[in-house]
Amino acid sequence: MRRLVAILVLLSALVAACAPPSPTVVEPSSPTPTNTPSRPPTPTPTPTDTLTPPTPTPTPTPTSTSCGPRAVPSEQAGDYIGQIVTVQIDRAYCSYRPDVNGSPTFCNDAPYPTHDFTMLVWDQDWSDYDGRCICVYGKVTLYKGKPEIVLESRSNVYLCD
Repeated sequence: MRRLVAILVLLSALVAACAPPSPTVVEPSSPTPTNTPSRPPTPTPTPTDTLTPPTPTPTPTPTSTSCGPRAVPSEQAGDYIGQIVTVQIDRAYCSYRPDVNGSPTFCNDAPYPTHDFTMLVWDQDWSDYDGRCICVYGKVTLYKGKPEIVLESRSNVYLCD
């Protein structure tokens, strides 16, 4: 019998150790300072906190010129790098350079080196466009930081209206 009582006592102690603690009521007391750093509250998202996709940069719209409504003024040609467009040079400053390797003709929109745009053709004298308003059709590329169109045929150049 003693053994049975001892087993029951041991068993009840084991059950008590495994049981969840009973809730205790704690009386409110004045707060005591602690050295635990406090974490700021997590903000609740509002509709203004939602992410909006960035607005894409629009491709510049050419202004109307005497080369047609889609032509680009020469001073804006740098906005069209890599694109095939018509560029208007209001007053071409053309010079044929047979003394330079490749015999280029340069037609700038202003005297060199203050120009914004160049039309270039190799091995041909196109200096007859000097002083004229011309429309140049081709792919705009950069050369030493300035936009240019390199042409091979006069069919890509015409006089302004």
